[in-house]
Amino acid sequence: MRTRPRTRGTTTLAQLADSAVKPDARRIVDAWRNSQPGAAKYRPQLIRELGTTVDGLLRDGGDPELVQAALVEWDRRPEVHRPGALPYV
Repeated sequence: MRTRPRTRGTTTLAQLADSAVKPDARRIVDAWRNSQPGAAKYRPQLIRELGTTVDGLLRDGGDPELVQAALVEWDRRPEVHRPGALPYV
C-alpha cells in the first residue's frame, strides 16, 4: 500500500527553453545524419545529446562548417562515440 500519492513532474517553460536545442544545431545534426549511411545505428537519445553538444559549440562561437566536419570525424572514430567528446575531435 502506498503511503503518499504519486505526483507528476512539472516542467516549466524556462526549463524547456534552457534545454531546447536551437534550430541551427538541429539542422547541422540532421544534415550530418542524412549524409552518413551509418548514422542510423545511433539511438535517438544519442542524437539528442549530439544536438545539445552542437548547440553548445555554436553558442560558444563555433564555426558551423567546422562543427559539421567534427561530427563526420566523430562518427569515423569509434573510440570517441560519446557526445561529450565532440569538442575534442
